[in-house]
Amino acid sequence: PEIGRIFYENAASRTQAALQTFIRRHIELGNLSDEDPVRMAETLMNLCIAQHTRTLWGLGPPTAECIAGDAERYTTWFLRAYAPQ
Repeated sequence: PEIGRIFYENAASRTQAALQTFIRRHIELGNLSDEDPVRMAETLMNLCIAQHTRTLWGLGPPTAECIAGDAERYTTWFLRAYAPQ
């Protein structure tokens, strides 16, 4: 548990905070729906960790094609959920 907490405090929480700032800016610009930026950042981060999870399970490192496909798919799903109506 301590290793997880240390990782969260030094990496994941910083990434999430930066992503929340990015999302807030795009809400202000009208590029994203006015939803909860914290939940929006969590949604996007959870989509993106799928690749890491597969690697942790021993399924091997992702190929460049797999990474590109995942990025395209996750972006599409995120925008379907949060693009302005």
